[in-house]
Amino acid sequence: MPPFRITFRIGLSLLTASLLFPSQSCKPPKKSGPNVSAANVPRQTGTDIYAEHIRTAGFKTPEEERLSFILPEGFEVTLFASEPDITKPMNMEFDDRGRLWVTQSSEYPMAAGEGDGKDRITILEDKNGDGRADTFTHFDDNLNIPIGIMPVADGAIAYSIPNLYHFKDIDNDGKADSREILLGGFGHKDTHGMVNNLVRGYDGWLHACHGFSNVSAVAGTDGDSVRMNSGNTFRVKMDGSHVEQTTFGRVNPFGYAYDERGYLYSVDCHTKPITQLIFGGEYPHFGKKGARRAWVRTCYDDL
Repeated sequence: MPPFRITFRIGLSLLTASLLFPSQSCKPPKKSGPNVSAANVPRQTGTDIYAEHIRTAGFKTPEEERLSFILPEGFEVTLFASEPDITKPMNMEFDDRGRLWVTQSSEYPMAAGEGDGKDRITILEDKNGDGRADTFTHFDDNLNIPIGIMPVADGAIAYSIPNLYHFKDIDNDGKADSREILLGGFGHKDTHGMVNNLVRGYDGWLHACHGFSNVSAVAGTDGDSVRMNSGNTFRVKMDGSHVEQTTFGRVNPFGYAYDERGYLYSVDCHTKPITQLIFGGEYPHFGKKGARRAWVRTCYDDL
């Protein structure tokens, strides 16, 4: 019997640069001569004073990027979509018809003014069955850093600054005809981590992460409210009638997934990244020296 094989389809081709930080202290050196200020330092036109701390790399094609993955035995990466068909993808989710919904944000990380967003949710389909997306339908293209998406029967629930919206596709043409605020408004002073990674739980509620540095006070239509500061998770009923905070702490959670036994895991964008979420649990986070209860332990350190 051949080995069990799982195929992942990767929908982007992006280049990242790794920063190499100097080993010396960040404290400024002691002055040993005349007073020096920015006003009398000669300008170095055409130079980049940070260049020595940046490791450069040439641009790669999507195929070159695909071949660079290091994978466990039995896994394979195939290319489903790439630029220019999609740009700056942030979240993606399959619906029950096998279509891939992708949020794209050209605005990120600078939020657009109210009503001026140009970001998109796009539906990708592979209609000829060759493993590549061949149809791209822009579900909505007037959004502001959408970093959370969950398809539902009549459209999608998605985050766009500053609210969670229920977008409805009334005529079933793959394009949003209306939007209603499901829950909001969320803090967004730090656009690196807002409401993201929407997941339908086994409890029937919508679960989501609340990102770093933002403070949000939101209420369901029943009037009950929660106040979240920086990294947390919460759940809201699908009709927006009630909201609850589900875990407390962590730094900048971005990711949610259930395993086959129903355990819920989340990733955190810092050095202790993988956590099993326990309802009501409190996790280490900035500014906290001790928990009301014992800290919930992380699953994996230093990834």
